[in-house]
Amino acid sequence: ISSTKGDIDVVAARVRDGVGIVQLFVVRNGHSLGTRTITPRHVSGAAARDILEAFLPQYYLNAAANRPIPAEILVSEPIEDTEL
Repeated sequence: ISSTKGDIDVVAARVRDGVGIVQLFVVRNGHSLGTRTITPRHVSGAAARDILEAFLPQYYLNAAANRPIPAEILVSEPIEDTEL
């Protein structure tokens, strides 16, 4: 995907008919590691931005999951807290 061999995640959220979806696209060392679709619970009335703001810290800062945080995270909606 990239000749720079970087690490980047693309995270998109969408809400339709009261159902929220988060799509995660992962690139490590310039290579696509694939996508993951997450269906968060309790999104009734939430906007896509609200879902992203709740999802990002839960996903990346979960100590039990021990996930590396990439150098860059692109999101589909502007969020207020941009520091992880």
